[in-house]
Amino acid sequence: VGSDGKVDLYNYNGSADAVVDVSGWFTDGSVASATGSSFAPTGPSRVADTRAGSNEPDAGMTLGAGGSVTVPVTGVAGVPTGAAAVVVNVTVTDTTGASFLTVYPTGVTRPLASDLNWVAGTTRANLAVVHPGPDGTITVFNHSSSVDVIVDVTGYYK
Repeated sequence: VGSDGKVDLYNYNGSADAVVDVSGWFTDGSVASATGSSFAPTGPSRVADTRAGSNEPDAGMTLGAGGSVTVPVTGVAGVPTGAAAVVVNVTVTDTTGASFLTVYPTGVTRPLASDLNWVAGTTRANLAVVHPGPDGTITVFNHSSSVDVIVDVTGYYK
């Protein structure tokens, strides 16, 4: 982020649409009133995998259009109850069409934002930092098409 509070986006070739979602911020300590949490790395530890036969939580629960899965992220994978946020790597595979995932705290209104976007026939992954809901879970929502989702916890903020 520049001193003017802006970021520059650059497209190397052709034309592209761009969507920028802000999901948080970090401070360098120069703002005395800014407080926050410290990061604690873990795993990675798999906490969900919807692929049939994965033998992981949520196995066989492929997400269709408008589908979602609730994933416990505190009290598992080394993340304590009461963690301020979890860092997850979310992967999609077996994609049947273009879509996007939104990862958000369970129990709140789903935001109009995307955490991972893809086209048909691809496997894609992205990191997301998410505040767990009051019950220690996050929700992973699939906008359209059909997709398998894998969630790995890699750390948390305390």
